Amino acid sequence: MLVNDYYAELMLAQRELRLKKVNQDVWQYQLLAQPNRQMNSSTHAHTFVTWLRVHHAFH
Repeated sequence: MLVNDYYAELMLAQRELRLKKVNQDVWQYQLLAQPNRQMNSSTHAHTFVTWLRVHHAFH
C-alpha cells in the first residue's frame, strides 16, 4: 500500500512538472511571437508548427 501511495504521488508530481513545462513553453512562444508581427504568415505558420511539435512532445 505504501509503495502504491508513493508511486501515485510521484506520478502526480511528474504531471505537475509537465504542466509547468507546457505553460512555460506557451509563455515563451507568445513572447517569441510578439516582436515578430511583421514576419510573413508562412514563416509564422512554420514557427508555430515547429513549436506545436515541441509542445506536444510533452504529452
